[in-house]
This record gives sequence, structure tokens and C-alpha cells, in this order.
Amino acid sequence: MKKHFINQKGVTLIELLLVLSLSSMVILLGVSFHSGMSKAGKQTLTQNDLRNESILVLDSLNKAMENADAFSPQSIVNTDLKNVSLLKAEKVYDADKKEFLEVVKPLIFEIKDHSLFIDGEQVSDSRFSFDNSSFLIKDNQLICTLVLKLKHSDAQPYKLIKIYQLS
Repeated sequence: MKKHFINQKGVTLIELLLVLSLSSMVILLGVSFHSGMSKAGKQTLTQNDLRNESILVLDSLNKAMENADAFSPQSIVNTDLKNVSLLKAEKVYDADKKEFLEVVKPLIFEIKDHSLFIDGEQVSDSRFSFDNSSFLIKDNQLICTLVLKLKHSDAQPYKLIKIYQLS
């Protein structure tokens, strides 16, 4: 003889819907948290990459500007430029005269193909572009406005302004 109790036949439809809705809310919360954290992590890594590249570029500019003495005579003033030519003095040993001679050489900063070049040597990583970057000569100062952007990324660009005083 079988005894059946009321509401003991199995899971009711309401219980099933309640479990499914609670489970989907927990899963949705977990997925949205995970995607938000991964997006924030990616933005942080991108900003760190831009900052690190800017430090390397500024170090290269500072090292090159240590020996810069003057602007070349054909330099255009008060205009944004993609390249600028300076003069640097170097001491070179002359074996015939057995003395050091001062030799003036050009020092060229150039933004070409979205990269920064100093004396024809690329100093920026090819993953970054220097769109909207320029050089300005004004009042015996070289004003470098560099806008770094990570290629193939929608991250905000990183803008640097560095002013060098020449005597």
C-alpha cells in the first residue's frame, strides 16, 4: 500500500523558478564583476606602459640635450615643427696636433612615421605612436610637446611637455 503525502511528489515549478532566478543573479553578478576588474586591470597596464615609455623617451631627450649648445641657423621659430635641428659641440682628439679640438655637429630631433628619432636613431618603441606631437622654438627655448598613444588601443593618450633652455 502506497502512502502519498501532500506536496511530497517532487520539486514544484515555483521552487524551480526561484532556484534558477537566484542562480542566474549570482552568475550575472560574478561575470559583471570579473569583466569590470579585467577592464580596469587592462587600463592600468596601458597607463603604466605609457608612463614607462614616456620616462624612457624623456631620458633619451635629456641625454641628447646635455651637449646641445644652440639652434641651427636655419631653425624656424614660433612654429610647431615635426623636426628640429640643434648644434652640439664635441671634443675630438687630433692625433696630428696632439690636442683636443672642438667639433660642432648637428643634433636632429624628428617625429617620423609616428615615432621619435634622435640623430636618425629611433628612441621610441614601435608599439607607441607620437601623433599630434611637435617641437617649438621660442625665446631660446626648445619646447617639446609629446603625445604618446598605444597603437591599436582606445586608451587615453599620455601628454608630456618638456622645456629645454639653450644658452
